[in-house]
Amino acid sequence: MRLRARAAWVAGALLAVACSCLVVIAGQEVSGASQLTSTTPILPPHGIHVDGNRLVDNAGATVMLHGVDMSGTEYACAQNYTDDPFGGQPEDDAQTFAAMRSWHINVVRLPLNEDCWLGINGVRVGGSTYRAAIIKLVCDLGASGFYVILDLHWSTPGTQRALSQNPAPDEDHSPAFWASVAATM
Repeated sequence: MRLRARAAWVAGALLAVACSCLVVIAGQEVSGASQLTSTTPILPPHGIHVDGNRLVDNAGATVMLHGVDMSGTEYACAQNYTDDPFGGQPEDDAQTFAAMRSWHINVVRLPLNEDCWLGINGVRVGGSTYRAAIIKLVCDLGASGFYVILDLHWSTPGTQRALSQNPAPDEDHSPAFWASVAATM
């Protein structure tokens, strides 16, 4: 019984994470991805949701997430040492995606920076440039069969630049960040 209660708690926690982190689920190519703008919603063709103590796809099959983190999108844009939102790493490398599939990875977490997404507080790569790069990567990952988790990773209040992970979202910019992400994705 304790195991069942723990499984239900874990499923509930995953749902809470999904609601707070915005899980973007994509399983097929989004046509016209290169023409997407920050106001073009990406409507996922497939989704996962909680059913009792399991994550399931739209067909009711249990989904076991095996994932990786693609770091760089949270810091490269805010540290102003490059014009590349990915810090120089290949963001849409077919070989990388093939290797990930061979390792049975089916989900990728993209850590984001609210200042870069919103284009505030003196970031070099921000606003529409950053958002377009993230949208393209989400589309590329989806077209390659991966689920994507968008994570507000670096945030900070006021006019300080978001240069680290904080224990909680800030009231100054995080609501605007999530409202923009929701309107975009």
